[in-house]
Amino acid sequence: MPLIVGSQAVYVVTDFPPEIIRQSIECDFLFIGGKTEIRTEINKKLGVFSQFQIEHGFYADALGLGTVILPTGWQERLQNLKDKSGIIIAETASDPDKNVTE
Repeated sequence: MPLIVGSQAVYVVTDFPPEIIRQSIECDFLFIGGKTEIRTEINKKLGVFSQFQIEHGFYADALGLGTVILPTGWQERLQNLKDKSGIIIAETASDPDKNVTE
């Protein structure tokens, strides 16, 4: 399961993120233990300048552990991100001490 990292992770803790986050056209996904080939394929199909971005107006960036700095204790803070029907679509390690609506 992908882990959402970066600014889009705030969607797990609020339905009302700041405007700057709502305007973002990218979402970073960390694939832990995933093979480089999987990330490469995701970036080709859903990444920047892909047909997906052209059609939907945003893109995904599949990352590995070598490109992300995670805070201490991130594994204990994992939260599920569910779609409207309640299906878990990703996880994120948001910081519960940060006020994301300011």
